[in-house]
Amino acid sequence: MRLGFSPESLDELVASIKEVGLLNPITVKKIEAGYEVVAGNRRFAALRRLKWKEIPAIVFPKDGLDAEVAKLHENSVREAVNVVDEANFLLDLASAYKLNGKQLATKIGRTESYVSDRLRLLKAPPELSDAVAKGELSFSAARELTKIRDENVQREYIAHAIRSGVNDSTAAQWRKDANNAQDAGQAAPAEPVAGVSDSVPEIRVQCALTGKSYRIDRTMVVRVHIDSWNELVAETLKQ
Repeated sequence: MRLGFSPESLDELVASIKEVGLLNPITVKKIEAGYEVVAGNRRFAALRRLKWKEIPAIVFPKDGLDAEVAKLHENSVREAVNVVDEANFLLDLASAYKLNGKQLATKIGRTESYVSDRLRLLKAPPELSDAVAKGELSFSAARELTKIRDENVQREYIAHAIRSGVNDSTAAQWRKDANNAQDAGQAAPAEPVAGVSDSVPEIRVQCALTGKSYRIDRTMVVRVHIDSWNELVAETLKQ
């Protein structure tokens, strides 16, 4: 389901396997031409680069939808899957096995809104999913933009979001403003209203890693173990 992974992460995995070997076998399912990887695509790619002729593998006992669901869960708990890749994978499952949103959600152990939010992303203008895939726009902000009902307004607001950047709370306000205007039979603002008044100075904060100042809506909050944080800062300062 992962269409690609970073070259850096693959390099690290290759180095790790060289050093300590393959700690976990890949999982495959039997197909007519041989075997297809269910879980462990990164490991498989690393082993191909290392020119291994044999790869330890577990043969998944079931085929069809059960194997595809196993692939989804396996990838979800390992390296973070690009949400656009996940959305395309869910769309393929729904199409191949004739599943509606509720059936698909039940099968993969997620809520209907989890599934519909991702499938809706694929129905929006492609520049939105491209921006999410490239990390230019958060999925939570993109999700709000997909809920703008007027397609022309939606496209304009998406272009503005990609051009100027937007966080999820501001995108939610844009969505409310656009839909409320439509319900009232009014035209939506040609330019979406920013989260703060133009008379208020732009809020900027310092990046803890680089020390540079950025607009607050281009930053995020993450929880990191203190030891991991200290190691990351130390490595950053070396560069």
